[in-house]
Amino acid sequence: MRKSVVLFVLAVIVVLTFIFATPYYYRATPENNGSEPTSQTSQ
Repeated sequence: MRKSVVLFVLAVIVVLTFIFATPYYYRATPENNGSEPTSQTSQ
């Protein structure tokens, strides 16, 4: 039972990491900045 909880917490952390890291990743790359701002959602 505890293993499933740990895996669930890890999955949530990974998802939150992607959500917070994606905007900074696109900001760090000036090539994508202005070419297609809608490409963030499609990925």
